[in-house]
Amino acid sequence: MIQPGFFDLQDRLHKIDKNGDPLTKINETVEWELMSVVNSGHQNEYQAASFCS
Repeated sequence: MIQPGFFDLQDRLHKIDKNGDPLTKINETVEWELMSVVNSGHQNEYQAASFCS
């Protein structure tokens, strides 16, 4: 494996900025408050299932 050079990270970030960062698009699309409610509901289901076994 080749050791990354000094400017490799900077070049990679420049390419991401130029092409559009997919994580930024996801962050704009996803309603994170809703996701936390959904995840808390699943967590309660898992806790109930583990308590019963």
